Amino acid sequence: MHFSTVDELAIWVNNRSDGFTYRDGYISLPENDWNAWYDFWENPAHVGDRQSIRLNRGSNQIVIRVRNGQFASGGFFLRVEDPKH
Repeated sequence: MHFSTVDELAIWVNNRSDGFTYRDGYISLPENDWNAWYDFWENPAHVGDRQSIRLNRGSNQIVIRVRNGQFASGGFFLRVEDPKH
């Protein structure tokens, strides 16, 4: 999964925790960019964060908890990518 997010995300896949992803601007950009970008997978200036997950054959359940802690913000954009392509 490839994210662009304003917030911290916690990810569960099929009832197991698959870790966290953080907004890059919040952690490392000096200008502290507070945006989740819709074009993050094709625009090098808006690079998102990738999180690998394992899916089962058939139906899967993905739960994403969005947390900021400072104010209500804009959430995230998500693109599911096939690592074989």
